Amino acid sequence: MPTPTSDPSPEAGGAPSEAADKDVLAAVAETATADDAEAKTSGDEERRQITGRAGVVAAGTLASRGLGLVRDQVLAGIFTRAETDAFFVAFLLPNVLRQLLAEGAVQTAVLPVLAETREKQGEAEARRFFRAMRGLSLTILVVVSVAGVLGAPYLVELFAGGYHQYPGQFERTVTLARWVFPYIFFMGTAALGVAALNTYRRFVATSFAPALLNVAFIFFALALPGWLGASGYERILAMAFGALIGGVLQVIAQWPSLRAIGYFERPSFDFRHPGVRQALKRMGPVLIGVGVYYVDVILARR
Repeated sequence: MPTPTSDPSPEAGGAPSEAADKDVLAAVAETATADDAEAKTSGDEERRQITGRAGVVAAGTLASRGLGLVRDQVLAGIFTRAETDAFFVAFLLPNVLRQLLAEGAVQTAVLPVLAETREKQGEAEARRFFRAMRGLSLTILVVVSVAGVLGAPYLVELFAGGYHQYPGQFERTVTLARWVFPYIFFMGTAALGVAALNTYRRFVATSFAPALLNVAFIFFALALPGWLGASGYERILAMAFGALIGGVLQVIAQWPSLRAIGYFERPSFDFRHPGVRQALKRMGPVLIGVGVYYVDVILARR
């Protein structure tokens, strides 16, 4: 009896295999199309987010610049040239340190270390690093603020020694410098908050907070000079109060956003934290570079 043999024809076994291959190819093509669509959607969403963030930053900058123009007009209409000159020199002193310590060192050293710690070691360790940096920052800022208040005559001599030629101008500037110098404490505190918020892409508070300084300047320039003058004080002290309150407002403006990301915590004084040491190493070149620039500025003013 002949042994049955399998049918090698396509109809017997080839057709189902070919159909399965077609199904697989169709599924792969469909998946690829879906992935492409998802990638396109993701790319479009990312572009929209970047555009939105850029818009927020631009709006905050525009608001601050616009209020700055109003501030200048208000100052010009209320105070004399001698008064505003004294204030601007006094305000320059903490601003130099703000750009050196806060915006320069913090933004170029703390922010990248915080982002790296968060990515590699997790949220808990990132918060621990931030708390340690907050403790170190507060310590340094208190020391610098006290030193600036006590050393105000020497700093004014360094930046505006020529004011001795005008009766009372040097003394007025020293008085303003002593009132204004603690501004560095608030701005240094705010700068560290900016580093944390930028790491989490929270740009609203950091973009609009600087406008609050000009709001404070305008308010105090309109509200206090008359009362100060009648009480026997320098009218321009109103601007010193505006600087201090403006700094406080910028710190307070960050609190809701910092609380939302879990960074509104008590500072620690764990200065041996590896991230702190890493941030301090990064700060060195920045401090040297910016410091050289401001030495040049001081020499140019003398």
